[in-house]
Amino acid sequence: MGPGESKLLETTLNAVLLNPQGYVGCISDDKIIEIITIIGKKIPNGKDKDILREFYNYKTNKPHNFSFPNKGIVRNILIFLMKASGYNEIIKMHEKLSVPNKEITLMIWGAFMGFSNLPKTLTNSIFTDQKKDSINSIDQYLFESVINQK
Repeated sequence: MGPGESKLLETTLNAVLLNPQGYVGCISDDKIIEIITIIGKKIPNGKDKDILREFYNYKTNKPHNFSFPNKGIVRNILIFLMKASGYNEIIKMHEKLSVPNKEITLMIWGAFMGFSNLPKTLTNSIFTDQKKDSINSIDQYLFESVINQK
């Protein structure tokens, strides 16, 4: 992932954390449009911004030339924006479009939904014994980087 893609992902996560769903239920297009708007205001002009602008036009029923891109992290972000309603829909779209790194999309979706609203099948896979090292590294990062900075 290049620096531009890292910045796009960071901007997306910040936009999602500012506008979380926070409950299980119908996800409004207005909330998704607000997230797109925040991202669009924060990222520089370029290909990713053009793609998100066309998707925004599509979501707001304006004339558009939206087509799903062939590469880049913007694909993961678009899958989240298109399928924010559920884990299974995200997985199916990743498979259908052969988009790699579904973990990135699920990370965005998880931030949007909130931990308590994640399906048990997903949380069980995170907390298996095989992933113990991952959990320890997450705990260490949160303790050292986040908690100690307060």
